[in-house]
Amino acid sequence: MQNRARRMRREDSLKTKIIWVIFVVCASFVLCLSLFHIANMSGRELIQWGTLVLLTLFVGSHSIPIPGSKVSMSVSDTFIFTTVLLHGPYPATILACFDGYIASRKLTNRTSSIVYSASVMGVSIFVSAQVFEYVLSKYNLGRATDLALPELILPLCFLALTHYLLNTFGIGCLAAFRHNLPIFYVWKDNFLLASLTYFAGAAAAALLYFAIQSSDIKWSFPTLILVAPILIFVYLSLKITYEKVEEKNRHLAELTRLHLSIIETLAVAIDAKDQTTHGHVRRVQTYAVGLGEIFGLSGGDMEALKAAALLHDVGKLAVPDYILNKPHSLTDAEFAKMKIHAVVGGEMLKGVGFPYPVDVLVRCHHEWWDGSGYPDGLKGEQIPLGGRILAVVDFYDAVRCDRPYRKGMTREKAIELLKEGRGTHFDPNIVDAFIEHLPEFEERIAHLFIPEIEVEQIKAAAVDAAVQAQVVPTRREPIPPSVLDTIASAQREVFALYEISQTFTRSLNLKDMMAVIASKLENIVPFSTCVINLLDSNTGMINAKYVVGINAELFKDRKFKPGTGVTGWVVANCRPMYNTNPNLDFSENERELARQYKGIAVFPLIKGEDVIGTISLYSTEISEYSQDHIRLMELVSQQASDAINNSIAYEQAKESALTDLLTGLLNSRAFYLYLEQELATARKLNHPLTILNMDLDGFKKVNDTFGHQVGDRILAQVGQVLRRQFREADILTRYAGDEFMAILPTIDRRNAAVLTDRIQHAIDVFEYRLRNGQTITIGISVGVASYPDDGDTIEELMAKADKRMYENKRMRHGLSRSSRRGEVIRFNPHR
Repeated sequence: MQNRARRMRREDSLKTKIIWVIFVVCASFVLCLSLFHIANMSGRELIQWGTLVLLTLFVGSHSIPIPGSKVSMSVSDTFIFTTVLLHGPYPATILACFDGYIASRKLTNRTSSIVYSASVMGVSIFVSAQVFEYVLSKYNLGRATDLALPELILPLCFLALTHYLLNTFGIGCLAAFRHNLPIFYVWKDNFLLASLTYFAGAAAAALLYFAIQSSDIKWSFPTLILVAPILIFVYLSLKITYEKVEEKNRHLAELTRLHLSIIETLAVAIDAKDQTTHGHVRRVQTYAVGLGEIFGLSGGDMEALKAAALLHDVGKLAVPDYILNKPHSLTDAEFAKMKIHAVVGGEMLKGVGFPYPVDVLVRCHHEWWDGSGYPDGLKGEQIPLGGRILAVVDFYDAVRCDRPYRKGMTREKAIELLKEGRGTHFDPNIVDAFIEHLPEFEERIAHLFIPEIEVEQIKAAAVDAAVQAQVVPTRREPIPPSVLDTIASAQREVFALYEISQTFTRSLNLKDMMAVIASKLENIVPFSTCVINLLDSNTGMINAKYVVGINAELFKDRKFKPGTGVTGWVVANCRPMYNTNPNLDFSENERELARQYKGIAVFPLIKGEDVIGTISLYSTEISEYSQDHIRLMELVSQQASDAINNSIAYEQAKESALTDLLTGLLNSRAFYLYLEQELATARKLNHPLTILNMDLDGFKKVNDTFGHQVGDRILAQVGQVLRRQFREADILTRYAGDEFMAILPTIDRRNAAVLTDRIQHAIDVFEYRLRNGQTITIGISVGVASYPDDGDTIEELMAKADKRMYENKRMRHGLSRSSRRGEVIRFNPHR
């Protein structure tokens, strides 16, 4: 690649040498002819010619630089053209070489350039003079000395035009070859305005010529002196005018520099917003400018490319940070939000009033060669050249950068992807040129200084640049309110999501958590009814656990099987469903309810690979949720999934901490927790409260004889027997070992005695059968204590119940089992 670049430079150098040799050789030949002609001039002609030489040298040494170009002008063309009219092409050629030498000495010290400029000037005047005489002969006008002023107009126009084209072409060729630029663009940028001076010089030459011709030789000098003030006036007028233009240009250049510094600061700020692509816009600009030079961009087109390369991502101000820096692939809704940055960027820059089409390039920098890009689906050369360049260089640098969801690719892999997209995504010519010249671009980037800039530094730099600029506002289109609303919406969205994430971490109570989720959703997504459904792992049914909005009471008792209705489909498929017919989520018996709603959106709550429920939104006002709504709900549902799963896990952990794993009953910790609560309620309402202390009889012998595994199974089944004897409001616990405790709210001691007899009878008739047919029987002793008769503290009630339990145990010890048993309750010990 580098060898090809060096060969290209050698070829350019050869072109420069060839054009230099051609003009210098031709000028040398013409000068020899001209010197021979000078030797044959008369004395009067030599005096006139010498006077014109002195005037040309004087005026040529006071040339005026043309603002905005690298060339200068003077009124010396007047005297050269006058020499053509008076003495023909040969004396004028020598005079032109003198003028070219003097003018080029002011611009450069390179001998080759000075010789070339003088040669081009001489050749140009010689050829122009030949064209002038050819036109005279073509139209049978005779000699110039015999013509009236009107008859000279056409030949003089040809003289000026030919000289202008040849002279500017010769100088432009050398500059273009040396800098590897297209000849036309060099000529247009530097010599287009200079055409006026050539034709003005021809007009002045005609006046001077007739002034000289109308006088005798003795009057020729006074005539020249009379003409001189006119030339001086023209010279000074041009000088003053160009100086004013130059001053304005300097001022505009300074303002442009400051504007560009503001643009660059903004671009760096945008670059910093996307935390993973530091220096991206600087590199993109370097690549883009290099390709722009290769494809001949200049002037406004090149300036547009430079600015667009810096600002191509300005629309990302409207994209929330969590999407820009998301650590994994974007969802469809999030990608749709990301794609608006091209449109928003174009609209923002359209309002800035750039003098070149920056907004167009920014808008189309994601258009693809085959028409499958965005936002407008442009195809092939419908896409501006600058946009096609940006598409290639932006893609290349983006894949080289580290992203939250992947590491940056290698140079070879990035080039391979460019080749794969050649002719489909990207302009094939641009891809080829980029790959060919990539080493040169990388060398430029290696010399770039891309500092790590903090956000506060960015802000300060922007303020300083703006203060220095002191720009008077000009008329321009305002940024559309829709663009500003989009940017503001992105910031509100980030804040709302931050607030939601913070709120989700404040509570682990499941009911409170679902209430928080529903309340926060109201701020970002419209709905009439919000239902949070959870999947019951035991029954496999989807149950409405929390409802807010209209018809809340009607939704609370709804249950689904996975696969039934929209909600069931979402659970079964682990995918959201939205903007469909809400009737699909209601049964035949719910048609009246279904008719109230126009729109529906259901999002799964997923933890790992399992669906734990859904967030279902129903609207009576809108029939379709927007892409922004869908994207936000996808994000919120992810956060809600984690929050609800944590709350469920907390509830389960809390339940496990209060549950005896063997029997499934509450444990001793739960007993004291509930006893304290129920005792406080009894005191407040002046209600009775009774506790039961129950201890199995003969259970130690069972463990010693048959082992603890049999003992554990007996305890589990005894727990089932006991549970059936109590009310729903009663609290039964396994206190420790073979001891059970129960809390009976609103029950006094007299009523508790009835329950005690029922409990003891149920255990007395209980038999546990072993595989060998052997039967195990046990009994249970119960102690009763009631508030307020037996005490008003937990300690007093526990002590009294324990004492009475042991009294009951001693009493039962003297009774035979046959006197206590009645109906036999049989259990399958292997169930």
